[in-house]
Amino acid sequence: MPYDPHPRLGAGVSHGNPQRSVKLRRRVIRSHPLEVIGAAYASFHDGLHAALYVSAGLALAAGLLAFFTLRSRPAAAETLTFPLRPSDRDSGQP
Repeated sequence: MPYDPHPRLGAGVSHGNPQRSVKLRRRVIRSHPLEVIGAAYASFHDGLHAALYVSAGLALAAGLLAFFTLRSRPAAAETLTFPLRPSDRDSGQP
């Protein structure tokens, strides 16, 4: 028998009768509307919290990356050294 996470809602599936399963689900939803609505709100709440935690972690990681890559350095470390072209050394006249 396959695993069914909601045995109450999927009771007719294992017998191979999809019409019975649909009717049973409709009957369960009609007989227990507050449980179904409560389950929907709970799953939305859990998904919302997970999304907020992920976004907070990404924002923290971006802040740390920006802090370490953009922090100020001493002026000596910021000077660039590169070889000069012959025309930059003097006026170019012998």
